[in-house]
Amino acid sequence: MVIWRVVVLVGLFLSGGMLAKEQDFLVAQQAYVCHQYDKALQHYQKALKAGDKRVYMALGNFYSDTDNYDYNDDEKAIGYYNTAGGLGSVDAYLSIANIYVMGNDAFNNNIVTNVRKDNLEALEYYQKAAQMGSAEGYYKLGRTYEYGSYAVKQNIPKALEYYNKAGELGYAQAYDRLGFIYKMGDAGSAGDPRDVGVDEDKSAEYYRKAEALNKQQEDKSPAKCP
Repeated sequence: MVIWRVVVLVGLFLSGGMLAKEQDFLVAQQAYVCHQYDKALQHYQKALKAGDKRVYMALGNFYSDTDNYDYNDDEKAIGYYNTAGGLGSVDAYLSIANIYVMGNDAFNNNIVTNVRKDNLEALEYYQKAAQMGSAEGYYKLGRTYEYGSYAVKQNIPKALEYYNKAGELGYAQAYDRLGFIYKMGDAGSAGDPRDVGVDEDKSAEYYRKAEALNKQQEDKSPAKCP
């Protein structure tokens, strides 16, 4: 009987603790939206003890927000995003990749960040997101390999492969991009194995697929207020 009471009390204690952490998270979110950054951070840190990936993701957003000037710190943001990613947040890995894509360098010194631009790092995190089944991750991989850079060698076959995978996962923009590529032709010079020639039939097929996916999304959208 005593053991049963102890179990119940422990259960109530743990339950109460989790509810308190959830309440802290909700208060932090509301404070953040209202630009009450000191209050938001205080409650995020309290909620953090629950080990919830949402809190780590929110703190990543908190420190990467350039409007939040006093706290803006992309290195800290990456740390929190990495933890969120390890807990299963695909969006966290996409956010890290985007930080590296937009990072500060000699040609982009108007960006407010303490993280240097690094396309190889961005590629790594897009790959992590894609491995977790992210359609956007595959799409961003396609764009990275389509355009190439000083660090990532252009690879059109890979770009097409990743665009197709993103489209199969329901990312309409990927099919739209493939439609454009085959309509205009892309990359390489004549005879270059990387070259994609103009193919109106393929272009039309991909545009139809993109339109169908967009229509599905519209049908799923909640009804708009009159």
